Amino acid sequence: MYPILTPARALLIVVILLRIPKAIKSRNAPKYIIDIERFEQCSEYPDIESPMLNQKFSKINRTTRVFSYETDLKRPMDENIGIQADLERWSSNGWTKLPFIPLQPDACNLFSKLLGELWVDLKRHMGVKEPEKCPIPVGHYGMKDYMYDTSKLGGFAPFKGRFRYKIMLTDIRSKEVVQCIFAVLHVTDEV
Repeated sequence: MYPILTPARALLIVVILLRIPKAIKSRNAPKYIIDIERFEQCSEYPDIESPMLNQKFSKINRTTRVFSYETDLKRPMDENIGIQADLERWSSNGWTKLPFIPLQPDACNLFSKLLGELWVDLKRHMGVKEPEKCPIPVGHYGMKDYMYDTSKLGGFAPFKGRFRYKIMLTDIRSKEVVQCIFAVLHVTDEV
């Protein structure tokens, strides 16, 4: 049984996650390959406010992926849109839920801190007019055949294994999920 996730423990998890980008610059930090097996809209939210439309996800090779999608943000991604994430790890007993990220405010700025230039690049390819700034305004956004190398994400994986992530953009006040993404990742040693 996992300990109860108190606000203090949640803050500690967020602080650790914010320090991961600094750790990946260290030569001693483990480097892994992240194989993204699935990346799609969460099935439990068929009528979600800002769904991913016309989604296409393709593997080119072990580390290169191509991604296309469209979405309509009906409200700005500002300090009132938070992020929460669920994480499960595959084990001999099946999928095991791990404590991960409780609802955190201001998803856009949190992504900026965690992903840095990668977040700016993603926003640029989405068509955000000022990709280096937050918030992301209301509007129609999309990516067409955005190619990226998952080996550059290897420092963000704290350990090896197969994982299921559910990332939910959530209205802080109403707790309504406005966008939800589901991904299955397989983290292995760098070759």
